[in-house]
Amino acid sequence: MSQTSLESPLSLRIGNTNPIDDLDPQNASDSCGILVQLQLYQGPYTATERGIVPSLLAEPLRQVSQSPRRYEAPVRPDVRFSDGERLTAGHVAASLVRSRRLGSHIQVEVVGGRLAVTVADASLDPTYMLSTVYCHVARRVDARWLGTGPYQLARDSTPEQLRLTVNPYYRGPAPRVPEILVTAYPGQHGDETRGLAQAVRAGRVDFTNMLPMDALPDLPHIRRRYEPEASTAVLWINTRRVPDRNRRRALAMAIDRDEVGRSCHRLPTRYVAAGLLPPSLVQQPPAGGALPHDLERARSLLAEAGRPPGPLDMLVIWGPRLYMPQPRRTAECIRQMLDKIGVTVNIRETTSAGEYLDAIRRGDYDLVLGGWSADDTDAAGFLSAFCHSDMIPDRQEAVTLGCNFSRWCDARMDRLLAQYRDGRLDETLEHITGLIASESVVVPLSHGAQVFTVGPRVRWFDSDPLGHVDLSAFALTTELAAS
Repeated sequence: MSQTSLESPLSLRIGNTNPIDDLDPQNASDSCGILVQLQLYQGPYTATERGIVPSLLAEPLRQVSQSPRRYEAPVRPDVRFSDGERLTAGHVAASLVRSRRLGSHIQVEVVGGRLAVTVADASLDPTYMLSTVYCHVARRVDARWLGTGPYQLARDSTPEQLRLTVNPYYRGPAPRVPEILVTAYPGQHGDETRGLAQAVRAGRVDFTNMLPMDALPDLPHIRRRYEPEASTAVLWINTRRVPDRNRRRALAMAIDRDEVGRSCHRLPTRYVAAGLLPPSLVQQPPAGGALPHDLERARSLLAEAGRPPGPLDMLVIWGPRLYMPQPRRTAECIRQMLDKIGVTVNIRETTSAGEYLDAIRRGDYDLVLGGWSADDTDAAGFLSAFCHSDMIPDRQEAVTLGCNFSRWCDARMDRLLAQYRDGRLDETLEHITGLIASESVVVPLSHGAQVFTVGPRVRWFDSDPLGHVDLSAFALTTELAAS
């Protein structure tokens, strides 16, 4: 996509690899989509360098009952949505009730005009739980989502180019950037980031978080900032399609994670996953979180099973992620590895989040190549998303709560996860990671890298502890490069 008539010297130009056709905060998925939603919406609580604190929407929660554990908080009285409607506790509760991320652990209602939160699990901190992007408050009006953040979605926006203008009712600091354009620059088959990389080189993009380190050569007018990201790229094995444990173990041992890393990142040794947990979520990653690469042992396991599984249908995530910058390249790499042990894999690419998630909800796959990003810094929550039986997607779900795409239901794992959530013992964590590796329901591949690619017009920006960026605080020059 070339420079458009919407662009002005005051516009902050954000580059993306795919159109954004869904701004429902419950369906936040890729990094750029989340970046946009952070400008439109706010949640009751937010992460800062001081920890989890009240945002502009709500006062601190105050415990009013011990059994059940119940908390209340008033909503701030001077907050309005971008159409001028005053925010109420009812608006906040309606958004939080939709948040499947809260599961059955937290119930939200309105009592006496105040937000009331009941916590079923004594180990959970409700303020912490209400601080993720999936607890953002939004109203749907005339097919548009409205929020209380610094920006609003302009009516002339399209999935290919979103235009964000200043929310006139925003009660926080006045945005320094009057307008944001989020433009999709699609790639080519097998090289999803090529279009965006070309746009950056041509000076049409001021900022993007969708390019891996190796997407561009070193250029004098482009800056890149690297920060580790709490995410893991994985290969899920559908236990209902491949129920035999030894066959799953053979698939896992046929995969060379170092080689997969080289297919995705410039510095593979920094990213190769020793287990599911990203290093930022645990001080000392447990040993034995993944089976070693061993082709001979993989072939032996298949021989014992009688015949190899397959052909296997591998569903592939629809676009690049921080944990998987080149999905097609990674899929082809894994296909070739499994071919070495006599397993045929058919690669099934998807073109949108809807197509990908719809197939997952139906269970229509043998393997899924994708990954998961942490909503917060809770290791127990991250592991539960992958392995708890409650996190198996259902075709009736409007949103995907967790990522148990292996469709694995194991009472041993559910008990271990509950024990770890309550006690946070290293011994319990070792049992969890050992069982994951032993059953080989999910194969960890690599961890993500948050890479900010910054053009010459950007003089200053900052990110919070979760890697989120406030676009309203950017400092820009007004000179546009010729495209």
